[in-house]
Amino acid sequence: MTTEEALSKPYLNVNEVANIFHVQPNTVRQWVSKNRRTGLQHNPLFPRPVYRGKLIFRTSEILSYQEDRDNTEIFPSP
Repeated sequence: MTTEEALSKPYLNVNEVANIFHVQPNTVRQWVSKNRRTGLQHNPLFPRPVYRGKLIFRTSEILSYQEDRDNTEIFPSP
């Protein structure tokens, strides 16, 4: 599936989000995971999943996150 096809859908899964940001799916999983001791998300600016069991994200939230960080070519890992 191409990026354009993925962006036309209302929701994205982990693999599609990883494809958009050019990272591995495990990196996206780490961004949304929480620290057990503090309970804080590893990357608090990254959108929270709509459905946590399968990590489904809203396309609009992913696009707004990408636009906020559009000033860099490489997306920083937290």
